[in-house]
Amino acid sequence: MDDDRLPMRSVREWTPNKLALISYYLDGFAKVRAGEERGWYFLDGFAGSGANNAGQLGRFKGSALIGATAKPEAKRVVLVEKGQRNVQVLRKRCERERPDAVVIAGDCNEVIGWALSHFDNRQLPAFCVLDPEGMELAWETVETCAKAREKYNLDDEKPALHELLIYFSTPGVMRTAAVTDQRMVEGDEQALRRVFGNDSWRPIADRQRAGGLSGKDAGSEYLDLYKTQLEKLGYEHVMSRPSIGTSRRNLIYHLVFATTNDAGRNIMQDALKSAYAGQLPLRL
Repeated sequence: MDDDRLPMRSVREWTPNKLALISYYLDGFAKVRAGEERGWYFLDGFAGSGANNAGQLGRFKGSALIGATAKPEAKRVVLVEKGQRNVQVLRKRCERERPDAVVIAGDCNEVIGWALSHFDNRQLPAFCVLDPEGMELAWETVETCAKAREKYNLDDEKPALHELLIYFSTPGVMRTAAVTDQRMVEGDEQALRRVFGNDSWRPIADRQRAGGLSGKDAGSEYLDLYKTQLEKLGYEHVMSRPSIGTSRRNLIYHLVFATTNDAGRNIMQDALKSAYAGQLPLRL
């Protein structure tokens, strides 16, 4: 991405891989959906300013602009961002890249219903990117995104669910669940309930706090629990990919992808191979 002289978010070395993954996936998803199902929609619930600067790796479109400029283009693009400064910058970028994009200023957890209401044909699929900084994404928001689509054929036994790509802060959940300081426990437990939507995490946390479960093993169980909850919503294919820091080789987060469609699964598998095949930096 060329320097458009607007503010860009400074990011670490693992972010271009994630952006490449989204770009590779949308390249296949858009072609399939436009050809077979008369179009598609795009939602980014934590859109940022639309661009990133990764230092020596270069400047990159953020997920919001990748979705807004994908070809064949989405019938409607909805971008949600809480930060007022980011909203102003994002709108300027969209004026050039996708003038009809809907940019909503607000907390995704609070405005998700309004955001999804812009998808006027609820039978068309949407690709929803939910990529918060940490543990801000509420389970109710995930569930609302998933269930906003209607079936073409009411006789079909499979649920019609939008496709999701979610940032899951595995280390954040692991650290939060391990807190035993009573001054902080109540707030941390509320954060965990927001992420999972219930107290299903508690048995894992109890074992972790009692020393019967290492942090690494606890993180794996929290991730498996989250993926299981997506499966209970009706997703047949739930995949995850760890993001590892290159300097200390520490786990940063997991990307979790959910789809009910075999083609979506296959496209994501190919996108993962391309995005993480050592071909980066990829300039978008």
